[in-house]
Amino acid sequence: MHFLQIWILPNRRGLAPGYEQKAIPPQEERGTLRLIASRDGRDGGVTIHQDVDLYVSRLEPGERVKHALAAGRHAWLQMVTGAWR
Repeated sequence: MHFLQIWILPNRRGLAPGYEQKAIPPQEERGTLRLIASRDGRDGGVTIHQDVDLYVSRLEPGERVKHALAAGRHAWLQMVTGAWR
């Protein structure tokens, strides 16, 4: 079991604290980018109060995923296990 806690500041002040948790079956993460959190909670992910899309992926050695960023967007990669090349 891996527990990764990521703090993202909300897009406005005064929101009541909230917590949401969902189990994602491992097969939905294998070899693809699986959306797990977004502003609108789409595709079965949790809802967050920020203009952010969070994805998860489980890759076998040699597997790759690709994600195109829209103009003006940024990305951040958090690796839990493995090596980056």
